[in-house]
Amino acid sequence: MGYLFFDESIHTRGDFILGAWVYCESDPAPAVDAALLASGLRPGIDEFKSGDRMADQPSFQKLRESLWDALFGSPNRVGLVVIPSKARPRLGVEALVALKKFVTANGLASESLSAFMDEGLFTSVERAEREALALGLFPRVAIRVEQDSRTVPGLQLADMVAHASSTLLLARMGLVTKTVKARPMSGFSPNEDLELAYTLRAGLRFTFFHRPKPEFDPGTRPDSWVEVADYGLHLSDDVPDDLRGAVIECFGRAWHGCIR
Repeated sequence: MGYLFFDESIHTRGDFILGAWVYCESDPAPAVDAALLASGLRPGIDEFKSGDRMADQPSFQKLRESLWDALFGSPNRVGLVVIPSKARPRLGVEALVALKKFVTANGLASESLSAFMDEGLFTSVERAEREALALGLFPRVAIRVEQDSRTVPGLQLADMVAHASSTLLLARMGLVTKTVKARPMSGFSPNEDLELAYTLRAGLRFTFFHRPKPEFDPGTRPDSWVEVADYGLHLSDDVPDDLRGAVIECFGRAWHGCIR
């Protein structure tokens, strides 16, 4: 049984919407709920939202770190969807198109899958079911739309990934230049200032769906780049060339070697 969760992040200054599918082999709800409880929040009532201000709230910062640990600590995978802002009414359909691509390309078609999508992506549940059926997603994927992220905790992971990935793309476009202190156990001094995009990429790069690595040949130097584009990235046809180029540069492949 596999679980998939979709949420999006909207950015008018970059003129794009970025959505994230998070795939988990097991239900992440226990890990997310435990992180919420440890931060004094109430699972099912309260939730983590990446857009909330955290600079002066250490408990929220700790919660964010715990959720990243939940994402990185299991064999979870991430696929991204990018569309122009003007295409917002089509986001739900593009998310389903991407879902089919990710399921097919990554050998998940034989699994029993449940896909949960955040609220506001379709005008009705019936329309979502028609679109999924037309794409051939039924019956292998059970599509559940209009889901509340407070009661479907995996959506909080998708929200976090969508927000972080959007920050990476905005940085690639020259629209974000924020710095943060190095994380514990990062290999850097705790007082060292690092680009926010650098710290986000350091972890996310291992989670993207990607082409399987070939068996290592001891007689050759291993290639630390992995292809993401055909396995964990979907762009709508109307993404303009400048945005398309930035997305491919940012997410088309991932570095799995030493970060420094």
